[in-house]
Amino acid sequence: MDQIILLTSCLSPVLKKDIANNKINNNLRDLNINIKNILKKFKFEILKYKIVIADCSQDFTLKIDDIYPFNNYLKELKILNIKFTEEEIEEIRKKGKGYSELLLMKYAISELNLKDTDIIHKITGRYCLVFPKTLIKYQAASMNNYNLKILFSKTFKKTSCHFFTIKASFLRKLINNLLPEVDDYKGNIIENVLFDFIERNKLISKGLVKRSLIFAYYSSRIKPGSSLARKGSSRYIYQIMRHLAFLF
Repeated sequence: MDQIILLTSCLSPVLKKDIANNKINNNLRDLNINIKNILKKFKFEILKYKIVIADCSQDFTLKIDDIYPFNNYLKELKILNIKFTEEEIEEIRKKGKGYSELLLMKYAISELNLKDTDIIHKITGRYCLVFPKTLIKYQAASMNNYNLKILFSKTFKKTSCHFFTIKASFLRKLINNLLPEVDDYKGNIIENVLFDFIERNKLISKGLVKRSLIFAYYSSRIKPGSSLARKGSSRYIYQIMRHLAFLF
């Protein structure tokens, strides 16, 4: 059983509508800050993990020279440049960035040829987590008994999707079930659709999904991906408020 840190990104966003982070250089800077932070916090323990960057930019190809140097860890890094078909791009335009991210993960795990029991720690690439080592170890500790560990709110019927831990076999199943349902423009955002799937299929009572109780705090300097997000929503006070909301 391998553990994979999967950083999902779209340095040159497929969608431009309502997207705040349109500049490749700024997005690449944020990705590299995240990578540097992961290496700093894990040090040599990072050798226990495989690090994968999956990027779905259609007019930009991410190269190893673009990435913060891994030095002795370089052999552990894999870059996947995912290119969509014209039909898929049209669906993304109709359904939004949640659909795009699901499609990105679908192609990424297909190319990685993972074992069913492999554990994936999915992190949004631009989001530099404050405590990545603590979070990942906390999540991994109970993954022998569960297929997915994720923070969610029963009151607000919503999951937190910028960080979660999942087994490869379950991620394949999840993506196939969520893709037909996700549609940002109809209000069916991935955070809500995933919660509905968990509840509808009674995955918690069946012992397949475990509720995480820790919010994945990220750098307050990160600009939200959506231009519709509340101004200053990355500030720690707002993140603390979201954490408290997710406990109910």
